[in-house]
Amino acid sequence: MLSIVMPYYKKFQEFVFAMKMGNLETFNSVKDLELVLVLDDPGESDELLSFLDELKVAEKLNFAIKVLLNEDKHEWRAPSAAINVGIKNASHERILVISPETMPLLDSIHTLMQSVGDNNFSLGIIKFSSASKIESFGRVEAFNVSNSPIMPYGSICFMKAQAQKVGGYDESYIKWGGDDDDFRSRLVSAGYSKKQTLAKFLHGKFEGRSLNRPKDVGEEKTQAKVLEKITDIKKKQSFVANNGQFGESFDKVVFEFQCA
Repeated sequence: MLSIVMPYYKKFQEFVFAMKMGNLETFNSVKDLELVLVLDDPGESDELLSFLDELKVAEKLNFAIKVLLNEDKHEWRAPSAAINVGIKNASHERILVISPETMPLLDSIHTLMQSVGDNNFSLGIIKFSSASKIESFGRVEAFNVSNSPIMPYGSICFMKAQAQKVGGYDESYIKWGGDDDDFRSRLVSAGYSKKQTLAKFLHGKFEGRSLNRPKDVGEEKTQAKVLEKITDIKKKQSFVANNGQFGESFDKVVFEFQCA
């Protein structure tokens, strides 16, 4: 049993592409899977709901789906608040967080599910590739030929109780960078061990599709901010974010599908 929490900000093209390039088949292959799509802005929501309706009518869904919508329009922000909404509304105890354009390869989801436990969380590895190369080579070969470095993040699997203990993702991160590093560091500070796996994920890049994500006054200062917060966590043992209250930004469910 697994809930995939997917924060979503105007990512219709990316989501549909990933589904057509194998995510639909992959999700259908996982027993008792729930996809929690968290739309952090109403932009492109109509298109997404129409696409999901088409899949439902065509009886192509073998997994549950829940879509939550933030009706307030706003500029891009770090996904912490959206992820927290997804965690709070997830039906299952085991949670995997990935983005709409991320594609798990082979049995990567099962690998992360089997590696997580009450006392540890698990991480996959990720590479980046252009959408055109993914179309040409397919997901697996696009991963193999990608020149991007292998990165030990982009996918994290943890237990819901673990997120609750640390107060979820820190919603004070608004600009790009640091939110995922911070979450992992607080899990470790709370006593959970990190298990790095070789579960492979491919992140699709779309030419000309920039959401103008505002960086935190440059990457160096972003990393400095992360290190400062991590140091503070270690000094004060303040591994709880958001005063322990998280996932309450919005709760409107606009689509729900349960398997027969």
